[in-house]
Amino acid sequence: MEASDIKRLKKFEHENDRLKRMYGDLSLENAALKEVITKKALRPAERREVVTHLVMVRGLQVQQTCRAVGLGRATYYRPLMDWARSDASVIIALTTLVVAKGRWGFWQCCDRLQLDGHPWNHKRLWCVYCRRRMNLTRRTKKRLPIRRRQPLVVVPQPNVVWAVDFMSDTLYGGRRFGTLNILDEGVREGLAIEVDTSLPAERVVRVLAWRGQTQVIRLDTGQEFFAERFISWCAEEGIELRYIQLRESDQKAFIEGYNRTDR
Repeated sequence: MEASDIKRLKKFEHENDRLKRMYGDLSLENAALKEVITKKALRPAERREVVTHLVMVRGLQVQQTCRAVGLGRATYYRPLMDWARSDASVIIALTTLVVAKGRWGFWQCCDRLQLDGHPWNHKRLWCVYCRRRMNLTRRTKKRLPIRRRQPLVVVPQPNVVWAVDFMSDTLYGGRRFGTLNILDEGVREGLAIEVDTSLPAERVVRVLAWRGQTQVIRLDTGQEFFAERFISWCAEEGIELRYIQLRESDQKAFIEGYNRTDR
């Protein structure tokens, strides 16, 4: 064996030792992380606790542990701050505004505080807003119950079944208005046509109460017919509400024909 071969062999031995040490360090690091981390630590405070545990218990180096956990050494050595004390004025201002305006979102609160002259930017306000859990819950879409198709039975008597429906149109000047049409299906009599630019549930109740009382009201899924005022009034008067299926206008054919005549 020549001298060059011996030199090459020693080089291979040094490389092998280096790879063994690297493998040992990675194995130790992997075992330590499996022992500590059950889920991914996202916040710096949680990562700092993991690094401290691995350094004190497993004997790993700070640089090695910070690299494995994904935490900067400057962040690890930086002293902890009490954000509740440093942001006390922001917390007081935000809490007062949220209590007074319960349905305001973040950007409305941020604009209001900046208009009031507070020097905080939106990033600092957002941090406090999220830490104090002031986020509003999203409004979910109200789902309508399943409607059963009901036969269009005609009782040839007055004040048994009424049909109620809305129509809308536009004036020459561009302003929209609506009409509330009430039809007695038993005798095909138009009981009322209420016209106005706004017809809330209270107005609907007043018109129905003025015309008398019926046993059944046939109607569609308009938002005025789901108002608490309208439903409670029908329950007090003992009136049955028969909602038609969604987008099934043939189930209220009598009031549709009346609307066509009204147009």
